[in-house]
Amino acid sequence: VYEHLYEIGDNQGWKPSEAIEMTQKAENIFEGTFEFTKEDDVNYFAFITVKPETDDWTLTNANRFGGATNNELVVNDGTYNLAVGELCLTANAGTYTFVVNLNTKTASVKLGDSAINNLNGEEQVTKVIKNGQLYIIRNGVMYTATGALVE
Repeated sequence: VYEHLYEIGDNQGWKPSEAIEMTQKAENIFEGTFEFTKEDDVNYFAFITVKPETDDWTLTNANRFGGATNNELVVNDGTYNLAVGELCLTANAGTYTFVVNLNTKTASVKLGDSAINNLNGEEQVTKVIKNGQLYIIRNGVMYTATGALVE
């Protein structure tokens, strides 16, 4: 059983210590909405179950889920098989919602302006993008994608 899942990729500069935690929806099932901004190239990303305090790639790669065939395709709406190890998925610029099921080793992808749901147990929060960064509005208060209050 996995307690946590994080998204890591070009949208965080490939720093494992800055990976963004996804919301646990059920046992081994996680959801998250992330923006990728590289316009002229694909954005590489993967999921990790352990977020290191430093950029320890040995630890990260041992707990990493990426495309079953590394870098084979650019994700769009649909479901993709995952495998463990130094593997990546790719995405064009845009905002994507992922539901990762580690029971079936799949990632379901939806491209578009889906809301981030269930942050800290609350439903129906709204996402907003300012200066290329993803924020969430809940009860009129702005938070970062990881849930930190924006002063």
